[in-house]
Amino acid sequence: MSGMGREFMFYSLFMVEKYKLSDAYFDVYLILQNNQMNNNLQKYYLLKAYANGSESALSHMTEMFGENYDSLQLVNYNKELEQYLFDR
Repeated sequence: MSGMGREFMFYSLFMVEKYKLSDAYFDVYLILQNNQMNNNLQKYYLLKAYANGSESALSHMTEMFGENYDSLQLVNYNKELEQYLFDR
């Protein structure tokens, strides 16, 4: 990741943590996707972007999860992600 990419990631994560902005979640998802980073984290940030109302996330939701996605997936995915990250 370039210096500018790291800086953009830093500010995107800052906006996610401080303001819970849907487009910031989506920006983090795009950065992770473009850098072929952890697929679980990509899904997490995409789901968070969608759950927080990002219009940009809609087409990516269908691409990642198919036609049958809903907000309940976020609850289930949070549990799976927490287990993956913290039960190691």
